[in-house]
Amino acid sequence: MKFSLGLAAIALAAQGVLANIAITNPVASSTPSGGRNLNIQWRDDSTQPRVADWGGINIFLAAGSQNTQYKLQTIATNLAVTETSETFRIDPTVGPNGPYYFIRMESVRLDSKNIPYMSFSARFPLDKMTGNFNATILAAAQGREGSASTTAASSGASSSSGTSMVRSSTTSSSLRTTSTPALNSTGTSGASMNAPALVPIALLAAAAALL
Repeated sequence: MKFSLGLAAIALAAQGVLANIAITNPVASSTPSGGRNLNIQWRDDSTQPRVADWGGINIFLAAGSQNTQYKLQTIATNLAVTETSETFRIDPTVGPNGPYYFIRMESVRLDSKNIPYMSFSARFPLDKMTGNFNATILAAAQGREGSASTTAASSGASSSSGTSMVRSSTTSSSLRTTSTPALNSTGTSGASMNAPALVPIALLAAAAALL
């Protein structure tokens, strides 16, 4: 499943909760390929909030940085909280070859601040990809993006699919950024991140047309 064409930018103004799902596959040493199936596996690490509090699980293939994340492909929506794995076909058109990708999981149920719980995999490479990132997405994926006040550029992740962008501002001490796997991650197991995150998935602005 792909996102509808277009780019959605949102300002994040409340602190979110990184939850207790530890993603155990893929890991940094995984070598999945575009057009092939990838099996995602995870477990409840028994800390609060429990997975049962999620109310359902949404899963995305994503790229980006701590300031800006791009959801490239919807993998699953509203999975039962009792599930511990999901297999999907990697859409090769959503981006280029490279070590830019990670799995992003969000709860269906929102917390008291109207924000989903979240967990992330380690960052891993994909090959046999046929798409491209525009300069903005590539800069975010490589940790070279500009300040959060920069106007959002159009997404151009591929010619056939759109992306959804979630953005956080670092210009105010009251705002916290979304945590993503480290760019130089060499870990062998995925896990939920340990820093606060902000991601209410609601549209506050629509950006320009695709490149």
